Amino acid sequence: MSISFENDMGPEAADKIRELFDVVDMDKKTALLKQMGMVDRRDMGDIARLAKQPMQMEINKIGDRKEVGGVVYELDEKGWKRMPIGTTL
Repeated sequence: MSISFENDMGPEAADKIRELFDVVDMDKKTALLKQMGMVDRRDMGDIARLAKQPMQMEINKIGDRKEVGGVVYELDEKGWKRMPIGTTL
């Protein structure tokens, strides 16, 4: 799973994400999360309010790639895997 924002999420939203989820990596706009079960709708609302903007939560599939802080990750059976330097989306 991943959470993304259009603009910088801010430190309050980043702290809330770290509090609620097992984060693989995060930058100012994107957070990659380890596999998880149910997600509380109220928690998602709290994060969006702290970020002062809408958020997008994505359920990713194997093979999906995301860039976080200039590093590309790919989702495999075991979770998000950091790709070699120079890998593109």
